[in-house]
Amino acid sequence: MGHTGHVLSVAISGDGKRAISGSSDKSVRVWDVETGAQVGDALVGHTGYVFSVAISVDGRRVVSASDDKSVRVWDVERGITLDTIEDWQDITSRFLRTANLGTASREGRTSQIFSREGIIVQRREDGSETVLAQLESQVDLRIDHDIGVVVAGAGHLVAIMKLVV
Repeated sequence: MGHTGHVLSVAISGDGKRAISGSSDKSVRVWDVETGAQVGDALVGHTGYVFSVAISVDGRRVVSASDDKSVRVWDVERGITLDTIEDWQDITSRFLRTANLGTASREGRTSQIFSREGIIVQRREDGSETVLAQLESQVDLRIDHDIGVVVAGAGHLVAIMKLVV
């Protein structure tokens, strides 16, 4: 299981239990953060690359945007499309991409997580840096600050990492 095309976007559910990814293979996939295993079948229906994904706090709904100029709302449990929005002007005015930099805090310590040339880096308060992962291509990075999880998409891979700050 997994994507057959490059991963273009990733996100984490608000409860930190699920991650999602969108790909050039035109699919959306749901992942269990604890095990790294894919949850259910791929969500398919887009006819173009899936370049942006988002997931509800409880992990039950996913929204995906595609090169086919549509946004789909998915029911994760049933694996079906609940709604398709095709008014591209309306869509592009509503959706924004987040910055590729996050800060995680634990027990009074702070560190920054960012990607640089396919490498995911953690920079600690003292300025030292640790390479968390080296991936084959440009990285889409999402960080859950509360539970200390990083999800990254690069190439055909989705990397799920637990942080120790």
